[in-house]
Amino acid sequence: MCWATPGRVVGFVDDCIAKIDFGGIERGAIVGFEGLGVGDLVMVHSGVVLGKITTSELTSNLGLFMEAEKIGLQDLGYSAVEAESLAKEEFRVLLASFGLKP
Repeated sequence: MCWATPGRVVGFVDDCIAKIDFGGIERGAIVGFEGLGVGDLVMVHSGVVLGKITTSELTSNLGLFMEAEKIGLQDLGYSAVEAESLAKEEFRVLLASFGLKP
């Protein structure tokens, strides 16, 4: 299974490569369409920008990460309550890294 990762465009290297901020980590990604600008939220897979997303779509996607984190923490032996608390904190941190309030 493949999973695209949300990010925010912070600049451009050239016409085909955008600089994407993935919550504090910047990487270049290939852009194959027009109309992308600094500040846009995007989904990236394997170094390719798949498309723009809305703030609502970003929040929903990060919620999926939170659910996966919660399951992983429970697999590591954390109680359901501990896992949920830790996953929610990570969700808040991720939202803040995109300049969004939880």
